[in-house]
Amino acid sequence: MNKLMEFGVRGAIALGIFGLSVSAANAQLLFSNSVDRGSYTDAGDHINTGDSYLTGYDSFDNVQYRSFFVFDIPTLTGTDTYTSAVLNIYNGGTSIPNAADMAGRTFTISSIATDLTTLRAGGTGLTSIYNDLGAGTNYGSITFLSTPGNASTIKFNINAAGLSAINSAAGSQIAFGGSFDVNNTTTDQYIFGFSGSGTPGDGKTRLDLVVNNFVAPEPSTFALLSMAPIGIGIVARRLRRRDN
Repeated sequence: MNKLMEFGVRGAIALGIFGLSVSAANAQLLFSNSVDRGSYTDAGDHINTGDSYLTGYDSFDNVQYRSFFVFDIPTLTGTDTYTSAVLNIYNGGTSIPNAADMAGRTFTISSIATDLTTLRAGGTGLTSIYNDLGAGTNYGSITFLSTPGNASTIKFNINAAGLSAINSAAGSQIAFGGSFDVNNTTTDQYIFGFSGSGTPGDGKTRLDLVVNNFVAPEPSTFALLSMAPIGIGIVARRLRRRDN
């Protein structure tokens, strides 16, 4: 390879690397533990000092439950945007089964229309909130092939509708509703039994967020890139003259 070709190849590689460095996207993974969580019964009851997020049907008490999860969403800056999100929900770790009869059943994460203050305050007879926890826009769901075991973490990939809501909630809070498609009221059908710890921020209910920001080249960078071929040409001519 003569000096002119070698110089051209090196210049092209350098420009390619430089171009990638100024146009690459930066991605960062953020973790947000829940700031509140709980369940409402089908009678509309929720004690705000309790954080059990049992969801489904408990035949012993003949009660159905729906759950909610509240998260702080970090503030975005500039052209930052959340590009993906995963909701992690822990299924307990005791010797007592924390899920029952879930094969073929679907757990759904959805939007909540109830304002956060009312949702978190709880009370009795609030059947409208119970209904709301399963009536919103679908943000993601899982249909289980088998009943998950204890000490397992269930991961829900948040869909485009949920991701849009998360971006809109940046710098504030968002709540997700959790509902389970119970198909009978004779046997247990539930998940996340015995889930309360008294500490909603214990990491057992966590939102994983990926924030992405495209770093565009500065105008001066574009100018340098546009001048690079000229510089290569000048040096190439000098090399030819010297070799001749």
